[in-house]
Amino acid sequence: MEESICNIKLDMFEGPFDLLLTLLEKNKLEIMDIPISVIADQYVDFLFSNDVFNMEAASEFLVMASTLIHMKSRKLLPQPAKEEEEITEEELKARLIRYKRFKEAAGVLADRMNYWSGALYSCGEQLTFKPREALVELNCSELAEAYTKVYARY
Repeated sequence: MEESICNIKLDMFEGPFDLLLTLLEKNKLEIMDIPISVIADQYVDFLFSNDVFNMEAASEFLVMASTLIHMKSRKLLPQPAKEEEEITEEELKARLIRYKRFKEAAGVLADRMNYWSGALYSCGEQLTFKPREALVELNCSELAEAYTKVYARY
């Protein structure tokens, strides 16, 4: 393994990257005072200062940088309010009943999916028919005359 270790130089710290993380985790340094972009610039310079790209060093930096960013984001984001309410026995029973219903419904849906998974579906054909005869327009007197003729035949 190579002995080339990247030393980070900040206003309040100078040393290897893993020592910086250790000090941050033990609260010797404050994460809000650490400029992550400066560390990233120094590390990129370190990686490209060597003739050969060191994949192991680059992967270690990614792990440590993601840890730093995660720590800083936890400090920057507001903490969710903790719920102090305890669940009553009735609420617990209601939740368990709801859970049981959903579990049963999931089983029914799984059975239906298994049953219908082998079915094939097709879209209906668009059928068009020609009209047999054209519609005839009649007034009331012509209609009455046609009815009288039909009645007389039968």
